[in-house]
Order: sequence, then C-alpha cells, then structure tokens
Amino acid sequence: MDIDALKRGDEAAWTRVEDEYFSRVYFYVKRQIHDHQACEDIVQDTFLGAISAIDGFDERYTFEQFLFGIARNKVIDSMRRRKHSAVSLSSGTEDDSRAGLESVLPSEEDAPSRVVRDNETTARERAVLVKILRRLVQKYWEKGDFHKLKTIELVFLEGSAYRKISEELGLRDEKAVAGIKFQAIQDLQKFALAEDPRHSLFSGLWRERQALR
Repeated sequence: MDIDALKRGDEAAWTRVEDEYFSRVYFYVKRQIHDHQACEDIVQDTFLGAISAIDGFDERYTFEQFLFGIARNKVIDSMRRRKHSAVSLSSGTEDDSRAGLESVLPSEEDAPSRVVRDNETTARERAVLVKILRRLVQKYWEKGDFHKLKTIELVFLEGSAYRKISEELGLRDEKAVAGIKFQAIQDLQKFALAEDPRHSLFSGLWRERQALR
C-alpha cells in the first residue's frame, strides 16, 4: 500500500484501499454487529477514520493493522452506544431513573472542590460547543449548503442510517452522506482547536484523535 499517496489524499489510492478492504472490514464488523445497515455505517466511518488519521500512520505497523484497529474502535464505540441506549430505555420507574442518574452525577464522596471544577469545565464546554456549532451552521448557511445542514441534523441529532438519509435527501449514495459527516467533523475539530488550543476541554475528543494516530 502506497502510504505516501494516501497521505497526499490521492483519490485513486484511496479507491484501491476501499476496493481491497471493504468486504474484509464489513465481514469483520458483521461478526460482532448483526444489523446490516449499522455494519455499513461502521465500515464507512472506519474508512473516514483512516483518511483522518493517515498523516499519523506508524510505520511499525502494516496498513491492514492500522485499518482494522480503527474498525475495532468503531465497533466498540457502537456497542457502547447500543448498550447505553438499551439501559436507558429498559425501564421507566423512578428508582431506575435515579440509578441511571447516579452513574453521571457526582457522588457524596466527591470532594467539593472537584465538583466545582467539573461543573466549571462542563459550563465552559457547553459555551464553546454552542460557539463552534454556530460557526458550522453559519458556514453552510452562507454558502447555501442547506442539504448539508439537513444531512448533519439527521446524522448527529437523529442518528439516522446513511442509506435512509441518502434516499430521503436525494444524495448519490451512503458515501456522499459519510463525506458530509467527515467534513463536518473536521470543521468542528478545527473550530474546537481554535477555542481550546491547550486541549483543556473536550478530553474525549482529543483522546480519540490521539488513539486514531
């Protein structure tokens, strides 16, 4: 695999990657995620992750190890989201709701100073998040890319499957949806970095980027 060509963003090189690895990655994901549409979405996200992380490719590993490592992380993330959704929807009693809240709220054993710091960080993250989302919407609005705005809404807010989105919005195929999502993530990361150059906020975002590299 020509890593230098991939780093340059050579379209033909990336097409060869997809031709060679799509089926293999799909069946790897399929062994663990049995929903066909979810599998296709994870595979598309895997290739997008590879494009995003290729500049940090570690020569100690093969490209196959690099790609399947990303696929593994995407599968794990999907399983966690599904598990979280299943737990959230499993019951609606007051006790169960309280049990769910206890997993995210500070316990009585937490030091007050730690709680204050966490609350301040959360407030700052929310303020920055509002700012960078406003910048993203403004960018597409000024360009008249309203179909991209709708795509982003369906992907991030409603969690719709790529195929369903492409059919609903008349896009070419799932790859078009994945491309819009990838560009939006790149824009958000760029905006977030400008607001948080020291990575003091959004620790999960920076850890994920580092893991991909």
